[in-house]
Amino acid sequence: MAEAKAKKEKKEAAPKEPNINRTNFKELWPVDAKLKVNVAENPKKKGSKSAERFDHYFTSKTVGEFLEKGGTYQDIAYDIARGRIAIG
Repeated sequence: MAEAKAKKEKKEAAPKEPNINRTNFKELWPVDAKLKVNVAENPKKKGSKSAERFDHYFTSKTVGEFLEKGGTYQDIAYDIARGRIAIG
């Protein structure tokens, strides 16, 4: 019994991830936020729609430019989570 209590006490709460959902994309990444690509080549499957959209990162300086070219906030969230791009 004491062992179980000790384990519970040792466990610390993991840091909370930011709440990323469709309702707050614009708050997290405003259209004037700068884009930084962290990869040298497009990691997506050649010829796919996601590869076409990923190519837009290389020619966009801001989130707004990327969105105007056909990218989505879902693309941004996915690629940030994988370290492929950064905002700011």
